[in-house]
Amino acid sequence: MIKYIRLFLFGALSCFCFVLNAQSNFGINVYSFSQAEGYRALPYADIKDVTGNPIAQSDSLGLAQWNRTNEKLKVVVSALGYASDTLDVFRDEYAKVILYPEVLESTVIQSRRNSRQLGVTLNTTLLNQGDLKKAACCNLSESFETNNSVDVGYTDAITGSKKLHMLGLDGKYAEIRFEGLSSIRGLNLLGGMIDVPGPFLHSIALSKGSGSIVTGREAIAGQIIYNWKPPDCDERLHVNVYLGAYGRLEGNILSTEKISRRWSTLTSVHGMLNNREMDMNGDGFLDLPKNPFHINIMHRWKYFHKQKWRSQFGFDYSQTQLEGGLSSAYRQDSVYNADYIYNQDSRRIAAFWKMGRLWDNWSIGFQNRFYFHNREAFFGDNNQALYSTREYSGQETFGESKLILEHFWNSTVNGEDLHSHTIKFGGGLLVDSLQENVLGANPLQQERWEFNPYGFAEYTYEFNTAFAWIAGMRIEHHNLYGLYLLPRMNMRWTTPNKWIVKLSAGRSARSPFILTESFGRFASGRQFLIDS
Repeated sequence: MIKYIRLFLFGALSCFCFVLNAQSNFGINVYSFSQAEGYRALPYADIKDVTGNPIAQSDSLGLAQWNRTNEKLKVVVSALGYASDTLDVFRDEYAKVILYPEVLESTVIQSRRNSRQLGVTLNTTLLNQGDLKKAACCNLSESFETNNSVDVGYTDAITGSKKLHMLGLDGKYAEIRFEGLSSIRGLNLLGGMIDVPGPFLHSIALSKGSGSIVTGREAIAGQIIYNWKPPDCDERLHVNVYLGAYGRLEGNILSTEKISRRWSTLTSVHGMLNNREMDMNGDGFLDLPKNPFHINIMHRWKYFHKQKWRSQFGFDYSQTQLEGGLSSAYRQDSVYNADYIYNQDSRRIAAFWKMGRLWDNWSIGFQNRFYFHNREAFFGDNNQALYSTREYSGQETFGESKLILEHFWNSTVNGEDLHSHTIKFGGGLLVDSLQENVLGANPLQQERWEFNPYGFAEYTYEFNTAFAWIAGMRIEHHNLYGLYLLPRMNMRWTTPNKWIVKLSAGRSARSPFILTESFGRFASGRQFLIDS
């Protein structure tokens, strides 16, 4: 009897030791998350080491266990239809990992169609890569030469500045923005469009009329919103070189990098050179100024998370030098004692930061834009002997911050979404400091400080695809112009016989930049008087 008791105790002790040795010392609880189902245990998830060797697989409860002698181990957790995740697990501790559904790579189907698209509610035309690729080299101003929505021309032959026309109005009455942020305004009205290289553009949206009140207040003739290629685009490296018949040389380099699943970055460099003297009519004056130096550099980052915050930030720097006037002024063998010249040096540095988040029926966005611009120019005789001279200098410091809240919902009839509603509201602050001076025979000066808080609200209603209506109101308090309201309304109706009727009405406001907008006139000997 004692013999059998000893055998039983020995067997029980052996089994107990076996159980202790078989007990796993590493473990991971694997979960999945989706908007529809929330958090759930994820079975049959594969656990591998960083070299790809399989370690374990989660059970029906999402638990994976295994034995190792290491104190710490780096593993990769993956499952079919979910994005993989890498984490560190420690001995005798159970880790937790959440996998999110993976967005499959899209299949690109190419077909030829009209590259110009029309907006639904607003009178908007969208120019995409199909339009932008029609020009071998181009900047923002030259991108409009392939369509009739905008007319672009030169202001004068001395400065070579370009301006556009929309709805018969001068380009200063059109609001030009970079991805919804302030861009070509103030001192940048003069030559700002050449700082935007065409090869780096993703799309351009042209909206005739007053447009959306959320975007801005300065749109009288229309709104132009140009979008840069994003950091997470499929184009990893773009190199472009162009040489024109008149000596214009351009070079473009764009590089994107996917840092991680959520972070990506973009760097772009654009340079242009044109030292050729062009005098086609032989009058001694250059038809267009020479461009001995032009560069534009941008660096930006993007953070994208489907379930959390999204953000973009970056900076850009541009510098342009121009030389115009009499061609003999740039020749050492000139027989003239004095020659009329025009020189300009413009430098601009800007930064932006955007962030936002999207919920089921709500979204929030915060936008910031800052820049400093300095321009120096000279008009007149290089020896200051025969002609009256003018020396221009301008400095502008600008900043704007804006918060936007959006709520959207649909009304269903018989299970179909027929009525769509969107409400946007928010506010912001715009600060602008401007100093312009003209020295010479006719001294001029303009100094202005703007402090402009504002608030806005906009409602959009769409019924099926037949009717759409947008109504908005903006209230502003300006330190120079006081309190004022800016109402706007846009409507579109598609008749049963497929006729489209669009109506647009609204009020806009802008601050004038008198000396910048009259820059080309400084080449003449006229006297100027600013009426205060």
